[in-house]
Amino acid sequence: MGGRAAQDPDTPYFHLFDEAVPYGRLWRESARYAAGLKRAGIDRGDKVCLIYPTCAEFFYTFFGALRLGAVPVPLYPTLGVEATANIFRDSEAKAVVTIGWFRPGVEESQPPRPISGTFWSRATSRWTVPCRPSRPPPPTTWPSSSTPRAAPVSRAGSC
Repeated sequence: MGGRAAQDPDTPYFHLFDEAVPYGRLWRESARYAAGLKRAGIDRGDKVCLIYPTCAEFFYTFFGALRLGAVPVPLYPTLGVEATANIFRDSEAKAVVTIGWFRPGVEESQPPRPISGTFWSRATSRWTVPCRPSRPPPPTTWPSSSTPRAAPVSRAGSC
């Protein structure tokens, strides 16, 4: 991705709602998020749960974790407390990165073995696509019909 960002920084990597997110922006923002995760104590091989609505911050955090050598573990925000706790436990996550809307559900989902950090991500950069849908997401305490398992994503060939 770094090579593509250097060659074609203005070429869209993806479109999110009505805004294009180009390679250059994704590369810069993922570097910022990688640095933030590193400052928070995340190292190569650590698993980091990501709980976001559909927004650019998810991608910045996902690729930031990969750039750091960490393993992102994306979770759907409305899984419910028990399912989220199971994934926290099964993935052996060192941290959770999310936004304030999902904080109560994350705090309620803490497994018996505490996660070393929960980081509340904020859209602060002038390049960041706002992570503010027009209405709040549904409650995070809805029961889940199944017991999802963590599915860490490989970083091979990603960055």
